[in-house]
Amino acid sequence: MNTPRTISRRAFTLIEAITVIIIIALTVPPAVMFLDASAQRREDAVQAQRAATLGEGVMEFVLADVASDQPGLGFAALSNMPAYRLNLASRITSLTSSYTPLGFTYRVDASGLVSSSGSATGDPQRDIFRVITVTINAPRANGTPIDIRFSTMVGDL
Repeated sequence: MNTPRTISRRAFTLIEAITVIIIIALTVPPAVMFLDASAQRREDAVQAQRAATLGEGVMEFVLADVASDQPGLGFAALSNMPAYRLNLASRITSLTSSYTPLGFTYRVDASGLVSSSGSATGDPQRDIFRVITVTINAPRANGTPIDIRFSTMVGDL
């Protein structure tokens, strides 16, 4: 006796196919948004690291200048910040030239004479320090800037 063999074929039904499409449509956009946000956070972290590297480099130049005995440098050069900034900018182009095309800027500021506590006392024997601040401005992934500041105190010893 021969019994007919039934061949079982399994395929997607229209309802199953629509269900899969709906699930994909609901899960893909949030996943893509998460990946985009992650990429922006990573880019911001890279920009912050670049800004820190530039800031450290600029600060090293400033500290070397303060310790220098060359004409136009040394602690006394900080009393005329516009002239010092111009002199510094011309000497550190090898450092800044790879950052400026990326939208990075920097600024160097020095306080007036202060005491070791960081505030001016009016006593010329105690007010022999200046606070140097290097500010780095870098673009974020969303276009808003990142400002990173480095400060240190230097003395006329």
